[in-house]
Amino acid sequence: MGTPISLSTGTAGEGASLPPLPHVTDSQRLGYDAVHLPEHYSRFPIEPIHFIAENQFPFIEGSIIKYVARWRYKNGVEDLRKAKRFLEMLIAREEGNTEWSK
Repeated sequence: MGTPISLSTGTAGEGASLPPLPHVTDSQRLGYDAVHLPEHYSRFPIEPIHFIAENQFPFIEGSIIKYVARWRYKNGVEDLRKAKRFLEMLIAREEGNTEWSK
């Protein structure tokens, strides 16, 4: 077993040195997490998921909010197209089109 590493100092015993740390991205440094705190959502005072949940938006409307909120920071125009698709489905459904989801 190797030399124990001190959790308080981050050193490996007397005179020992640790290997260099791998490159740390801004996302990692700032505590962003692709699952729990994605960078493209955490820049807002209220994350879209919290806004959507608190206001009890249905799935389609929540998806529109999500894609419009993140388009500049994640997938660009592709996210706007996704928002447009959900908006078109919502309009078709509200107009009584029985094939609104196709």
